[in-house]
Amino acid sequence: MNLLRRYEELLDRFVVELKATYGSRLVACAVFGSVGRGTPRVGSDIDLLIVARGLPRGRFNRVEEFLGVEARLESALTATESGSPPIALSPVFKSPEEVEAGSPLFLDLVEDARILYDPEHCLTGYLDRLRARLRALGARRHRRGNAWYWELKPDLKPGEVFVGYLIKAQKRLKALAVLRDEGAHSDVVREAQELVELALKGMLRAVGIEPPKFHDVGGLLLEHEVKFSPELRARLPRAAEISKRLRRERELALYGDIDFIPTEAYSTADAECAYADAAWVLTVASEVIDRLPS
Repeated sequence: MNLLRRYEELLDRFVVELKATYGSRLVACAVFGSVGRGTPRVGSDIDLLIVARGLPRGRFNRVEEFLGVEARLESALTATESGSPPIALSPVFKSPEEVEAGSPLFLDLVEDARILYDPEHCLTGYLDRLRARLRALGARRHRRGNAWYWELKPDLKPGEVFVGYLIKAQKRLKALAVLRDEGAHSDVVREAQELVELALKGMLRAVGIEPPKFHDVGGLLLEHEVKFSPELRARLPRAAEISKRLRRERELALYGDIDFIPTEAYSTADAECAYADAAWVLTVASEVIDRLPS
């Protein structure tokens, strides 16, 4: 079967199963990402937004409610061609109130979303208003490599998204210290990379740049260095270098490779270096929010 046709048939069945599961609580659903653009590749996930009333609190509880949909689609999601991976569903769940509260997620949807179900125009209306607001703010969407990022209003306030990134990074540093003290050197390197990624993406968001889904955004940080104060600007090259170096180790530190066993390949000195670099980047990121207008 043609790949695009297979995805289209899956989406048709998906809407039917959603209606059966959520009933009158279902408000809207949309597909975005490569499937939403009509450019899926073999093994592409189906990125979905599901808007429903009365959703339980917590991601796990919302997924639990959704599992019946996934189970009834299992045979269709399983690859029929030899060597092809099964198709995975990647759902995001929001109530109508959470849609109206907004989220960086919707920046992906304004260009790429395909509405599959929205009889009340809840999602359509919100995305139309968001598009109009982005135009009024002079926001621009840029392509970088095989991904996109948004340059938003230059005087955008940091808001909860940046603070949330910073809090996640701060908590991760505490976990890093435990791993370091336990001698889990490869885990320190891997977690340090994730901390640095969070911190740098938070810094970009704080100055109005919605970053692409890259693990290393150091180059983007340098590209927009003028948005930072001169003192912080001087530190960006080192932050970018740390991000690049740790990104190189991301998969190796977790999975290893032929003749590369993570638990044996990284030394105490490697772990100490990764921890120190991550702590330094977090300090720089923390200073960004202190220097922005309140």
